[in-house]
Amino acid sequence: MTEKVIEMSEFPGRRVPKDDYRSQATLRIEGKIVVEVLGLGEGAIEVIQKLAANEFVLLNRKLFGPNCELSLDDIIQVDRVPEIAIVVFDSNDTSSVGAALPIAKRIDRNGKLGLSFDLSNNTPSKMKKVSNAVLPIGVNRGGAAEYLGVFLRGLLVPILTENFVGIEFSDGPLACQAGHSSWAIAGQGQGENRAIGAIEDAMNRATAFGKNFDDANSVLMTVIVDPNFTFGESAAMARMLDDTTLFGEVPLVYSAIVDDHRDESVKAILVVTE
Repeated sequence: MTEKVIEMSEFPGRRVPKDDYRSQATLRIEGKIVVEVLGLGEGAIEVIQKLAANEFVLLNRKLFGPNCELSLDDIIQVDRVPEIAIVVFDSNDTSSVGAALPIAKRIDRNGKLGLSFDLSNNTPSKMKKVSNAVLPIGVNRGGAAEYLGVFLRGLLVPILTENFVGIEFSDGPLACQAGHSSWAIAGQGQGENRAIGAIEDAMNRATAFGKNFDDANSVLMTVIVDPNFTFGESAAMARMLDDTTLFGEVPLVYSAIVDDHRDESVKAILVVTE
C-alpha cells in the first residue's frame, strides 16, 4: 500500500508529490501517526480511498488527504506492528478471515490499538478475542467503504491522539459503547435547526441508555453535515457549542465534517471519556 505524509505546512492547496510514497497507508499530522491502515482485499482499499478523500480535509486544525492511489497489487506483508491498526475483513470469506486473524493477534500481543471492520456482520469469536473492537457493519462493499470513510474521518481520526481504547457498535451503526473508560452515542436531526436537533438527540439518547455527563472528563463531538448546511445553521450550532454549560463544566472539543449523504440530515457523534 502507499503512504501519503501530510504536514500542516502544506495547507492549503499543495498536494503531496506522487513519488512521495512509503510502504504503508499512513496519515501523519505534525509528525505523529494519526492512523495506520492495514488493508486486506478490495473492501479495505475502498475504505482507505474514502479515508483519504480527493480533496484536503481540514478537521480540528488537522489536515487529511488527498486520495491514495491503491490497487490489489499494493497489499503488503506486515513486518512491524503499527501504533494503531485498522483491519478490514469479510467474515463470510474464510480466506479473508484467515488473513486478518494473524494480524489482529499480533497487534493484540504487542498491546497496540486494533480496530477490526467486518464487512459481513458474522464475526467469529476468535476474531473478537484479539481485537480491541470489532465493528460489524453488514452492508455491501460499496456502502461499507462510503460509511467507513466518513466514520473514520469524522470520529476515529480526531480521537486517536487521546486516551481512547476502541469502540464497539451496539444499537445501530452510530450508537456505540466505547472501550473501558469511554462511551459514545450519536443523534440525528432533520428539518429546521437540524444541527442543534442532532446534538440534543444524542444527549437524550445518552440519558435513555442510562448515561450522564456528571463523571465525564472530556467530550469530543463530531458533527456530520451535508453540503447544503447553511451559514446561519453553522453560526447557531457554534453558539450552542461555545456555551460552556452544554455539558456542565466538562471540556468540549468539537469538529465538523461535510459529507454528501443525500438526506440533508445532520448527525452528531459524542465521545465521552470518564
